[in-house]
Amino acid sequence: MKPAQNFSWLDLIRGMAALEVCLSHLRAMFFLPHGEKQGSILISLFYFFTGFAHQAVIIFFVLSGFLISRSVYFSYLNKKFSFKNYSIDRLTRLWIVILPGLILTAIVDHLGLSMFPGSAIYSNAVPFLGDISPGKYLNGGVFLGNVFFLQTILVHTFGSNYPLWSLANEFWYYVLFPFTLFAFIDGRLMRKSLFGILALAILIFVGKAIALYFLVWLIGFVIVIINKRVTPFTKQWNYLLLIAAGISFLIVLFLIRINLIPDSLKDLVLALVTGVMVYSAINAPEIPGGIQRFTKFFSGISYSLYIIHYPLAILLSACFIQKPSFFGAKEFLLYVLAFLIILTIVFVFWFLFESRYIQLRAYIKTRLLPDRKYSMK
Repeated sequence: MKPAQNFSWLDLIRGMAALEVCLSHLRAMFFLPHGEKQGSILISLFYFFTGFAHQAVIIFFVLSGFLISRSVYFSYLNKKFSFKNYSIDRLTRLWIVILPGLILTAIVDHLGLSMFPGSAIYSNAVPFLGDISPGKYLNGGVFLGNVFFLQTILVHTFGSNYPLWSLANEFWYYVLFPFTLFAFIDGRLMRKSLFGILALAILIFVGKAIALYFLVWLIGFVIVIINKRVTPFTKQWNYLLLIAAGISFLIVLFLIRINLIPDSLKDLVLALVTGVMVYSAINAPEIPGGIQRFTKFFSGISYSLYIIHYPLAILLSACFIQKPSFFGAKEFLLYVLAFLIILTIVFVFWFLFESRYIQLRAYIKTRLLPDRKYSMK
């Protein structure tokens, strides 16, 4: 019998990844890229540790792949999987944050465009931030496309909210995984064929980029299978493995930063190291209780933080500094202040919307699946 597993370390990883995305994006809006004029070791470390927004998204993909595929796989093995139940779970979880998040994006972008029309960031004059163009993508068609997770497929990400690109990936992986899984393990040929055709059609529809990152997402499922079939080490050995994986993770980040890993392999290598961390984390001793409360907080608000931080960061950067500058004490204090303001708004947003997920899901299921009972807690 396997020892009891815990996800407290996964909360820590997810919370830190969400913070990294926010701090990294905010830094890009406040400070110019690191150069020779900013040679302090402390400044270099600041730039290093706030320079992995994309890599944090890869971590999210692996974590999501592990948690979602685990739920689907074991529900199937226990003959409890239901497409209707699964769809309610996933859509409720996504929409309870994305719908108010899109509305907030529209409000914040319109506010920023009216208050700071000449700022560099709102006039798309900050080239290393990419094409955010808030005014260009604030229309009903793009809004609806983002509601139905068609950004990067048929429409642009809504307004200035560039990070929404990964939400389209997540949604389509949620759709793809059951079809892909059942195409391989369902015992009936007709059903296997149907699921395989549906999976292939979705892969063609979403395009090459989203399809390739599905391989990264599936690393989470590989961890599910390994964890099910392999007898784990003792908790102490898994704790040591977690430390070793963490060190390896930092080394991989360093190698990525200095471009010693080919671009085509960076995300895959990082995903594999993250997979090892996930495997060791769920079998290692739990994080101490005091730290658990901290990690659960940031893990709990991580989705809300990811969805709304970018337009807020743009507005605050336009308000505080107008355009990115060299690193300085004053600019850094403004950067910290902007982060604290974002965190406060995110907490209020989480309390109003995301924290109601369990109750909303139970309410919907009692209406659509009346033969079952669901807890509102």
